[in-house]
Amino acid sequence: QPVPVVEAQLRRAVAAARTRQAALLLGIASRALDTARAHVGRRLQFGRPLLEFQTVSHRITTLLGDADGWELLLNETAWAHDRGTGAPAAAPQILAAAAEHALKAARLSLQLHGVRGMLAHSVPATAYRLATVEAVRLGPPAGLWLEAGRARLAGAGV
Repeated sequence: QPVPVVEAQLRRAVAAARTRQAALLLGIASRALDTARAHVGRRLQFGRPLLEFQTVSHRITTLLGDADGWELLLNETAWAHDRGTGAPAAAPQILAAAAEHALKAARLSLQLHGVRGMLAHSVPATAYRLATVEAVRLGPPAGLWLEAGRARLAGAGV
């Protein structure tokens, strides 16, 4: 027999699942970035660590700074959800941001590792495979941004 589900409970459960999924994606991104940062710190090019080159260091530090912001937003979203005061736009927003961030971090890690990063057992390859699957598990980022935007425009997420 079908079990009746209250719409509010369903929305709350979906928001919780999206928040958990965002945490997973940010964890994947963090591991990929940590691995990339360690690699470019050891890898020498022209007698200098690769990390000393601006094109490399700026790309990594940009993503590390983004990660700090997304983690703060994730914590705020989870806290508001636990208190029952979460806005409808918050969960799709953090999931879309986390998905995009995880994909960027995994791609950068692969690029900086070069062919070593493409080996099946490597952290960059594993992070990339996980990020590509998990980033769309609860909806593609473009659709989530659209949903969050609609909720904000409706005044429900303000």
